[in-house]
Amino acid sequence: MTLAVAAFMALGAANYVTVRGEQIHNAGSGEVIRLQLNGDRAPLPGTARLLGSSSAFLFVWWPQQRRAETIPIAALRTLQAAAVPVP
Repeated sequence: MTLAVAAFMALGAANYVTVRGEQIHNAGSGEVIRLQLNGDRAPLPGTARLLGSSSAFLFVWWPQQRRAETIPIAALRTLQAAAVPVP
């Protein structure tokens, strides 16, 4: 029973990540953020889309470069929500 519950939760998480990734990639949804790393004087250029986070990492999508990145939370100086223009 425990194994069945764990497998069901793993499948549910995989489905959520797949759907969320497709929404961000295809429809441009997702929270727009600006990041500044420890030791940097200014935020990183451009904006990223927040894919999610864990207790140790931040997962972001950089639409301009079309790449996903995992950033250790300990390396972040600031995480700021970017202003999104109203359509």
